[in-house]
Formats: sequence, C-alpha cells, structure tokens
Amino acid sequence: MSIFGASCSLKRYVLSHFTLYKAWRSYSESLPNQHKKDILLLFITIKPQIKSPSFPEIKPLPSSSSSSSSSSSSSLLAFMASSSVQSNDAIQEVSERPTPLDQNVLQKHVAFFDRNHDGVVYPWETFQGFRAIGSGLLLSTVSGFLIHFALSQKTRPGKFPSPLLPIEVKNIHMAKHGSDSGVYDTEGRFVPSKFEEIFKKHAKTRPDALTYDELQAMMKANREPKDFRGWVAAYTEWKILYDLCKDKDGLLHKETIRGVYDGSLFERMEKEHSEKKKNK
Repeated sequence: MSIFGASCSLKRYVLSHFTLYKAWRSYSESLPNQHKKDILLLFITIKPQIKSPSFPEIKPLPSSSSSSSSSSSSSLLAFMASSSVQSNDAIQEVSERPTPLDQNVLQKHVAFFDRNHDGVVYPWETFQGFRAIGSGLLLSTVSGFLIHFALSQKTRPGKFPSPLLPIEVKNIHMAKHGSDSGVYDTEGRFVPSKFEEIFKKHAKTRPDALTYDELQAMMKANREPKDFRGWVAAYTEWKILYDLCKDKDGLLHKETIRGVYDGSLFERMEKEHSEKKKNK
C-alpha cells in the first residue's frame, strides 16, 4: 500500500465515526435522557466495517555506493553474529562447571565428585569421580558405597534417610570424623598451621614428603581413644591417597597432600588420566 492509500484509509476511518456521531446527535435531541444513554451505548459498541489503516513498509532507496556500504554492513553483521555466538559459548562453558565463591576448602574437596554440580553427591557420582582420577573398578565401587553409607545422613540433618544415600555438599563439615589431622576446622576451613604441623612432626626422611611408615605414625598419633570409626575412616582416606599418588620412591609429597585438602589434586589427576587414555 502506498502512503497516499494509507492516508485515504485513515480519512475514511475517521469520517465513518464522525458520521455516526452526527446522526446520533440529531436523532437523540428529541429523546428522553434514558434513551439517549441507550443509543450512546449502542454507538460505542458498533464498529464500522472499515479496516484500520496499515502503513507501508519503508525500504531504503538504492544509492550509488550501495555495493560498498552493503559489503561493510555485511562484514559488521557477520562480526556481531560471530561475537554473539562466541560469547554464548563462553557463558555456556562457564555455567557447565560452576564454582560457588562461598565454598570453603572442604566443600571444594567434595565438590569434585558432584559431577552434575547440583550440590548433592550420589554414590554413582562418587564412582564416576574415582574412575575419572584413575581408580580401579573395584575400589571405585566399594568407595562409592561405603563413603555414602557412612556420611549421607550426617549431611542431611532433620531429613528422613534416603535409600539413594545422597551427600549434601553444603553440609559436608557435619560429616567430619574424629582422629584426623585437624587441617579442616569444624566449619570446613583450612588451618595452615595444622597442615605445616604434619611435616614438622612426621616428615623425617624428607621435609616436604612422607613415607608410608611416617604416614602410619601420623595416623597413630592422631587417634582419639575409642574412636574406632574415626580410625578406620582416617586409615582408608590416607591409604587410598598414598596408593594413588605416591611417587616412584614411595613418597607422598607435600604439594600433593595440599591439593587433596583444597580439591585441586582431583582435577589435576582427572586431566592427567584423560590425557593418558587419549595417548594410548
């Protein structure tokens, strides 16, 4: 439709309403007030059978420099589109592995096994985490069951026990066992002095590493009287760590142990294990 056609449609649209209004005025002068109201209501509800005007789509006129301008416009649009896609991809990649800023080190330690990052760890996720860092099928299976059987309900205070044995990451400090090194405090925070104390007291062969005998001596020194559950838990944790991370000389290094406490070791081990599988 041309601009002239749209103008005519608008004119007819206005005139039709004006004509109806004049007819109502001339006819209603001799009527009682109640009838005037009825006719006025009828006038309001009647819609003239004329379409409301639609305005034409305005297209840009071609110019002599259209080829060059269209080329630069196309380049600009392509750049904007690619930037948008890259930005969306980056946001999606970050959201796939979120790291809450308010997590303490104990929560970060456990969060590695929260494979879908929903704040809850299930036995099959722990199994997947152990497999990801290179643990065998049997160890991964047994660990997935025993860890959750021991810790699940402790992290879910006031809730009915679940047969799925979930562990809530935010409450993992509630599952902290006794007879440990004390490197985590009761709130799950890292205590540097306790970490350094491990090596000051027990690292006899090298100041920055522990042998298996030194590791056993440390566990024995940390034992609390009659805390049999804590003894078993501590032994299991350190034995698995030693078997997985000792070097060729049988030493468990200080930085390796630090990585366990802050959770960074697991991600490093997963990356190394993944690269080994690719190179086979």
